[in-house]
Amino acid sequence: MRKRLGPNAARVEVLLVSVSVDPERDTPEVLREYVKGRDPSFIALHGDANATGDMAKEFKVIHQKVPTLGSYARDHTAIKYALELRARLQGAINLPFTQWPMPSPTISR
Repeated sequence: MRKRLGPNAARVEVLLVSVSVDPERDTPEVLREYVKGRDPSFIALHGDANATGDMAKEFKVIHQKVPTLGSYARDHTAIKYALELRARLQGAINLPFTQWPMPSPTISR
């Protein structure tokens, strides 16, 4: 994401945060492995089922547990949010996952 900001990345303080919608599986250890090898400022957050539900409701994230053979998957909204330091929403970044390589993200306000 930082690379996609191009020359603007130097002008803007960017913190990349991923918030899990799977509190059963995404333990701190699992998330620690997930962020390895990514941008050093990238962090991953998790919470219990109640905190996850509250966050999802606040950010209008739809997620559901989907049974698979012997396990489950977690379907969820695929959107990134741009927040300022005081966590006021600045816009939503829609990432079209159906194209590869991914085009530059579009930011809506």
